[in-house]
Amino acid sequence: MKYGLSEISRIVGGEHLGKDAVITGVFVDSRTGVNDSGALFVALKGARHDGHRYIGELYAKGIRSFLVNRSFPAGDFAEANFVVADDTLKAMQNLAADYRNSFAFPVLGITGSNGKTCVKEWLYRIFRDLETVARSPKSYNSQTGVPLSVLMTDADAGLGIFEAGISMPDEMERLERILHPDIGIFTNTGDAHQENFKSEEHKINEKLQLFKSSNLLIYCSDYAALHKTVSESEHPYRTFTWGYGEECNLRILNRRSFPDRTILSIEARDSDSGIETAKRYEFEIPFSDSASVENAMHCIAFALIRGVDVGLLSAKLQNLTPVAMRLELKEGVNHCTIINDSYNSDVNSLTIALDFLD
Repeated sequence: MKYGLSEISRIVGGEHLGKDAVITGVFVDSRTGVNDSGALFVALKGARHDGHRYIGELYAKGIRSFLVNRSFPAGDFAEANFVVADDTLKAMQNLAADYRNSFAFPVLGITGSNGKTCVKEWLYRIFRDLETVARSPKSYNSQTGVPLSVLMTDADAGLGIFEAGISMPDEMERLERILHPDIGIFTNTGDAHQENFKSEEHKINEKLQLFKSSNLLIYCSDYAALHKTVSESEHPYRTFTWGYGEECNLRILNRRSFPDRTILSIEARDSDSGIETAKRYEFEIPFSDSASVENAMHCIAFALIRGVDVGLLSAKLQNLTPVAMRLELKEGVNHCTIINDSYNSDVNSLTIALDFLD
């Protein structure tokens, strides 16, 4: 990214104070040690933290450009440059949405209750040798993480893969405006954050907002609530489904599971996705648990739609490894086995981890 502070001020509807510095990156964590003349510190204010407290510390370290709320006493820092806005989070989101509009490459958006990070990382491993892939780091899928991910992205990439997660109603609309994905993957439905939604259907509809402008939505039609909500939606989603049912665009004909691997026999059915119909494939993945099979199927569907060579895809799938802190198998003391699934804490994630352990 490359913006002048005056341009940023115009985009976010703020006020520019100081020199018109050139900004090439943003950060929100004062501990990251950024000391770059092109860095813009965004002071976020939450229920238990306030980034404005660290401006003095960063100023002493040489940072000179800041995005702050209107109540901040900018006059106390004579050599600093400010963009003053009503809400720094919304301002950063507006800047990210503007930057997203400069992308000439296709953007894949991923949401769902579980599997977002794993699918994103596995797709990166499949595509990284084929084209330049930009992706959200770690689990940057929140109201803060999504705009940061976009603003970190090289505009010259060949493919963008971003995940988006919500915990409250009305949040996805803001993330959709930032990501505006060309194609989407809805991984699955589960109990995560259910307490903030009226029903499972309500939560699904909220998450589907991410794909209201997408050209194609990939999902597993075996999830009855998800399939029913998509099928009965007033929004005309163009879909590509996979699963065990005969109506799927990519049907699993047979699943053979072994202790250390799974062999999947699948068939492509009628669709306008570009995949050759009535074509049968066989892929092997080095996992036997259901969650990994599900994540792999999302990757297979997207890769086939993108036209990845089947032989190359098969080789990539066989070399997949666990994602850090996502169902990571470790050997413990006294002949114990440890499943490290540290990023997840909901009941559905525990069920998946126990299935993996079994």
